Amino acid sequence: MPTATFDALGTLLSFYHPSTVFCSLFSLPPQAFQFLFATTLRDYMAASLAGSFIPLVQILESAIGRTLAIHGVEYQTRKDDFDKVVKAFTEELTLVEGGLEAIRKTADAGWKVFVVTNGGRNVVQGAIERGGLGELIPNTAIMSCDEIGVAKPHKDVYEAVKRKRDDQEIWMVAAHAWDLMGAKRRGFKTCWVEDEEKLWMAAYPPPDVRGRNLMEAVENMLAYAREHQPKISKPEA
Repeated sequence: MPTATFDALGTLLSFYHPSTVFCSLFSLPPQAFQFLFATTLRDYMAASLAGSFIPLVQILESAIGRTLAIHGVEYQTRKDDFDKVVKAFTEELTLVEGGLEAIRKTADAGWKVFVVTNGGRNVVQGAIERGGLGELIPNTAIMSCDEIGVAKPHKDVYEAVKRKRDDQEIWMVAAHAWDLMGAKRRGFKTCWVEDEEKLWMAAYPPPDVRGRNLMEAVENMLAYAREHQPKISKPEA
């Protein structure tokens, strides 16, 4: 039975709410939140690469002031607004559009569902439960990089998933080319959700399947797996 391993932040979980909170509080365009999270992720990965793992939310807290300074916003007396942004990210994330249906479709096809995330376990588990997926993705089906001590796309993360799942066919479903590149190098099949990055990184090996949104990506993954099932030869009479 195959396992579909979903990335959480930006793939299964939407940034719409924290982006709206951040941009509304500080009167900034949506690109400012994109910059905030991109640099948060960069510095999170950099700390991991340097051998000094720091949880993602701690990097985010540090990056808010820098982002505001770069955008010319006075922020020194606005700690309460900082806290609102962090709360939106840690306690108020929601599923992406079609996320509930995509996971149900995967489970209904007989696949196991797993989540591996750079985010904190409580952050991701809370959002999954609020979205109505607690039964399909219980706590035991979530793995946080906080528990491994390195950030995706480090090989140890994908190897930890393989040890946990122990299936012959494991897929990684993500909206980020770098995540799928890391998974493919460890033997995963890969499914890319196009709606965030839009254009695949030509420097990376291509994904096995893709879709314009999460539901379409899942449908294409399931169809690919059906078409490529090993054929069982019948014994000769």
